[in-house]
Amino acid sequence: MILYLLILLFIIYLCFTRKEGFTNDSFEYKTYVDDNIYDKYYAYIYDDIWNMIPLYEEQINIMKPYFGSTNNFLTLNCKTGHMCQLLYDNMRVVGLDNSKEMIKMAKHKYPKIDFIKGDYEPSIFKENLFTHIFCPLFTINCIKDLKQFNQCIDKWLVHKGYLFVTTYEKFNISSVINKSPSNCFKSKYDYTVELNSKLTEKIIHNNDVRTNIQYLKNVDINNICNFDLKIIRTIEMPIFKCFLSILQKN
Repeated sequence: MILYLLILLFIIYLCFTRKEGFTNDSFEYKTYVDDNIYDKYYAYIYDDIWNMIPLYEEQINIMKPYFGSTNNFLTLNCKTGHMCQLLYDNMRVVGLDNSKEMIKMAKHKYPKIDFIKGDYEPSIFKENLFTHIFCPLFTINCIKDLKQFNQCIDKWLVHKGYLFVTTYEKFNISSVINKSPSNCFKSKYDYTVELNSKLTEKIIHNNDVRTNIQYLKNVDINNICNFDLKIIRTIEMPIFKCFLSILQKN
């Protein structure tokens, strides 16, 4: 009987310290900025904080008229891979992210999908490889070198291919917060988020606080356009208070 209780307690302990094959080794109470946010710990809890799937599903419905019979879809800043998974059954998909830990988590969740760690370097992919490229929420606002980003899009996108860019003015941040996180997360942490000129997250555990600050640039969608890339439509998503702009390569 005692052995049974010990085994049961050990299983409960594992449930609270392990999640989908990943362990949360430490919670460091300090401030993380921009790319430094996306470490092992944050990758571990990312899906307990954010639920982007409803936004992605609405964006996919907007994109559908621009899909062809053969599609090769690249998701930039793919995080834990949900957009790629939503499209996987209907086309070839690739996810790109510059965080090793986010890519590791995406591969763990969706092992059949191609996820690549990398930045916006033209040499990462071959020329004219993708029919569609997608920029999720906040992606365009975090790009440090817009000129180099444009060079990547111009190289990677096929003739007449599409670039989808998510932008916002007064985004409804509560619309993408996970309202049903895991029991493990709910029992251990509190969470707050504030969006203005930067995205500030506070993850609270036993009165200790980890702060994440993502600085966001105001980006005019017209600055992404060049001789080869033109805006053909911008569609508002009222529930989320954001926009999806559709650009096409000439």
